[in-house]
Amino acid sequence: MRNSKKKSIFRWGIIALLFVVGVSFFVTTHRASAVQLSSLSDTLSTQKQSTSANHFFVFTNPATIASGSITIDLSNAVSSTASVDHTDIDLSYGVTGTETNASLAASAGAGVWGANVNSLTKLITLSYPLSGGTSIALGDKVFIKIGTNASFQIAGDSQLVNAVSAGSAAITVNAGSNVGRLAVAVTDASSVDSSATVLSSGAVPADPSGLAANVINTAQINLSWTDNASDETGFELERRTASSSYSLVSALSTNATSYSDASLLAATQYFYRVRA
Repeated sequence: MRNSKKKSIFRWGIIALLFVVGVSFFVTTHRASAVQLSSLSDTLSTQKQSTSANHFFVFTNPATIASGSITIDLSNAVSSTASVDHTDIDLSYGVTGTETNASLAASAGAGVWGANVNSLTKLITLSYPLSGGTSIALGDKVFIKIGTNASFQIAGDSQLVNAVSAGSAAITVNAGSNVGRLAVAVTDASSVDSSATVLSSGAVPADPSGLAANVINTAQINLSWTDNASDETGFELERRTASSSYSLVSALSTNATSYSDASLLAATQYFYRVRA
C-alpha cells in the first residue's frame, strides 16, 4: 500500500501538562534531536501480500544506547502481528562475528531486554534492561530477527503477516533518539526476491501546533491540535504521568486533529505530546 505522505520521527510537537480534576494547565514546546540510522535494511522471507513472513533488520548504530528503547513501526507494512511475541524475536549487536546476543522477555528486567508487540498499532518495542545491560556502542551493527528465523533463546514459531494491498510500505525504526526509514515492496506475486529501499531523509513534516486539552470528567480528557503538514503519514500521541515515561497512546491516521483519552485515573497529573 503506497503512502504519499511521510511520517516524521525527528521532531515532537507540543506537550500539554494538565490535571484530570481541575481546569488549569499549561503548554510548552519540546523538540528532540535525532541522527539518521545508516545502512538500514529489512529482508523479508516473502513479500507476497497477506502472507506470513519473517523480517530481518540490520542497521549501524550512530550513538551509544544505554537506556530507552528500539521501536519498529510496522503499521504500513503489516496487516497482523498474529501471535508474535518475545519468543519470536532475536536481538544481537556489536562487531560482525562477535555480536552480543540479548536475552529477551515480555518485560525488561535485570540484564534482560523487554520485547512488546502491540497488535493494534503494529509497533514492536525493545526496552533496554532495567539494570545490568550491555550498551549498544556507537558504530555497532544491530541485528533484529522477527519470526521463525529467531532462534537464540527459543525457536520462533509465529510470523508477521504482510499488508493486504500490494505496493510500497514504509517502516520506521527508532533506536533511542536516532531514526531511520525504509520501504519494502509488498507484491501479489507468489515468489519474489526480498529487498528494502532506504528512504531519503528529505524534509520532515511540519510540527503540529496548538495542542489543547478539555477535561470531560474524572476519567476522560479530549485533546485537539492543528495539523500544519501536508506530507505526514499519520500522528502519534504519547502520554506519561509524573512518575512514568512516555508511552504510545494511539497511532492516528493522516490529517487527524483530535483524540479522546478515556479510562484515566482521577487526581492524576498527565503529560501529552503529539507528532506528525
